[in-house]
Amino acid sequence: MKEKEIEGYTEILNDIRSLLEKAKYRAYKAVDNIRVQTYWQIGERIVRGELQYKERADYGKRLIKKLSEDLYIAK
Repeated sequence: MKEKEIEGYTEILNDIRSLLEKAKYRAYKAVDNIRVQTYWQIGERIVRGELQYKERADYGKRLIKKLSEDLYIAK
């Protein structure tokens, strides 16, 4: 036996789908914003370290290499 159609169901379903899509978009956008802020802060911190020890010619190069190893982001 075929189930009776629920009045207004399609509209409710479409509205909920739309809400979920909008929420997903906002979540991606928020994560991306946090990622950009974090990378900016990381870059700022690295530059401060390089400026603090600028008399050492190879400091920046060694710093980046060591950070990438210790943070497990080395290639």
